[in-house]
Amino acid sequence: MRAYLFEIDLFANEEIILPSVPSFGAIVRRLRDRFSSLSWFYERSEPVIDYRNCARDAVRVKTVRADIRYQSAYRRNSTRECQDMSGFTGSIEFRGPLAPYTQLLQFGQYLHRGKATVFGYGWYDLQL
Repeated sequence: MRAYLFEIDLFANEEIILPSVPSFGAIVRRLRDRFSSLSWFYERSEPVIDYRNCARDAVRVKTVRADIRYQSAYRRNSTRECQDMSGFTGSIEFRGPLAPYTQLLQFGQYLHRGKATVFGYGWYDLQL
């Protein structure tokens, strides 16, 4: 699988990951949490996801190639406060047992992941 990333912020234990290559597990955890949040807010139901095993098994998927960079960007909101809009851009290729994550990854292509999705951040394109 190859993913083309566009302005994605990744966090692990509430700390931003930079400028290292984001792990597949970090990407899957954020997608899983976004899917869960949207399911709760729009459907008032919990999705059927094995949260523990989803994250644990993702470590078997390895990064085989990464051409990413951390890009700093800022914007001013309507009250003139400065907001950090920095994130990763580039491409990353993963290999391993991807089948359990295919639907989650495809979901993420349409609804994005991470912060500032309303500004188009968190968008990615998959080649499976």
